[in-house]
Amino acid sequence: MKTVDTTGSADCCDASARNDRAAAAPGSAQNAVAQISTEEFPADAAAVRSAGFRLLFATGEPVPPAALAAEAGIAETDLDAALLSVRDRGRIEIDEQGCLVGIGGLTLIPGRHRFVVNGVSHWTWCALDVVGILGALGASGSVHSTDPYSGSPINIEYVDGQPSADAHLFIPAGFQDANVRRDWCPNVNFFSSHQGAESWAAAQGLDGDVVAVSNILDDAVVMWNPVVAPQGSDQ
Repeated sequence: MKTVDTTGSADCCDASARNDRAAAAPGSAQNAVAQISTEEFPADAAAVRSAGFRLLFATGEPVPPAALAAEAGIAETDLDAALLSVRDRGRIEIDEQGCLVGIGGLTLIPGRHRFVVNGVSHWTWCALDVVGILGALGASGSVHSTDPYSGSPINIEYVDGQPSADAHLFIPAGFQDANVRRDWCPNVNFFSSHQGAESWAAAQGLDGDVVAVSNILDDAVVMWNPVVAPQGSDQ
């Protein structure tokens, strides 16, 4: 199988990125994320989302309700109300013990999309989560996924939040109407080629945009900055 391995120089994928940008209509990356970036959360929900993300990333362990509320700066009795807007749209994972195991795209449940920072593996709900999280954190590490069309491994090195080379993402339509984790995220994947992403989407009967990681990175960072940063941060 062909492996997209972007360790080291980005030269091997520069041509692919240029082809992707040429094939896409101007501004297509912005069109693909417009439906996502316009979403707003109530203040308490935004605080819980950011607090939950930081605790999951720092500890790699399920987060009990009391710890989540304390980190978010709200009363534990107000936690259910704060989570209502994210729970109803599939933006949170809670385990059988009532502890948080996924929020803000970050999850403790191993899946297709994994990234490694400081030797620690983390998983996300979708490929866009990986791009936004690593970019917003300004982190160095590596991304590991699988192209669902070709079966090829996707390996991307990141340095200070920047990918050392490019890959392609499929961003499906229908974000606003979806249960994000259940219905939308499984279709947001990395691909080794623009054509492969288009062929896969067509076979699945999906509408959406194919974009290069380099084209969507800045938008993804803007979306994830409020998630990774503590309340009151200037980030």
